[in-house]
Amino acid sequence: MSMLRTLADRNDQRPLMLFYANRDWENVTFREEVASVSKKLNIKIIHILETPPLDWKEEVGFITTDILNRHIGPQMKSLNPEIFLCGPKPMMDAVEKHLKNVGFSEKKIHTERFSLG
Repeated sequence: MSMLRTLADRNDQRPLMLFYANRDWENVTFREEVASVSKKLNIKIIHILETPPLDWKEEVGFITTDILNRHIGPQMKSLNPEIFLCGPKPMMDAVEKHLKNVGFSEKKIHTERFSLG
């Protein structure tokens, strides 16, 4: 969240993507603030919910190679972006594998793991 706040404060307009995976919509951390700062950024937000509401039209489940491929086109890949991941270890391990499957270099993937227990 601090990265998004800083980018918005700087009016940074480089293309950004946020894959935002959560258990359900009611418990999306910083949901309103992410929506607010996104108005100042050139960002595409992809919500992925493990347990979505019945009328959900976005991604369902977990971040996978298929989901990444659906949203990351050749133009974004050609920018050779820096990738920042934050989350619990099991999720991070899985997402790192999927990012490599999509073709991103391990050197471009920066992580911050945490434990909720």
